[in-house]
Amino acid sequence: MTSAKPPGLAVLLATVPWVFSGVVLLGSLVWGVGLRCDDSCGGDGWRRTNDAWQWNVLPVLGGIVFIAGTALLVCVWRRRPKGAFASLLVGTVTAVGAGFWLIPGWNEHLDRNPENVAVSVAVFFAGFFATLLASTGEPDRDA
Repeated sequence: MTSAKPPGLAVLLATVPWVFSGVVLLGSLVWGVGLRCDDSCGGDGWRRTNDAWQWNVLPVLGGIVFIAGTALLVCVWRRRPKGAFASLLVGTVTAVGAGFWLIPGWNEHLDRNPENVAVSVAVFFAGFFATLLASTGEPDRDA
C-alpha cells in the first residue's frame, strides 16, 4: 500500500514545536543536572538546595516535552490530526506546568518578557496550524 504524501507546510510548521521541544529538553538538562541552584544555594525551598530531588524531575519533564514534540511531528507527517493535537496538548501542558513549578508566579509578570510570550504563542500556533493542515487528505495507513 502506498502512503499519502505528507503535507509540506504542515510538516514545516510542526518542526517549529519539535525544535522548541529540543530547546526545552536541553534547558531542563542544563538546569536539572548541571546548574541547579548555581550561585543562589542556601536558604529556604528546594530551588536553593543543590541536592533537592525536584531537580531530578526537571529533565524528566523536559523529556516528556521532547517526546510530545516528536510525536506531534510524526503524527503530522502521517496525517494523524487527533494524535498531533493530543501531542501538542501534552507538550504544552507539561512545559507550562514545569514553568509554574520551577518559577512560581512567572505568569504574573508576562509584561516583563513580551518576546518570550510571543515566541511561546507562535510555537503553539505553529503546532496548532500544522495539526489543522494534517487533517486534510487521507491518513497514512501503513503501520
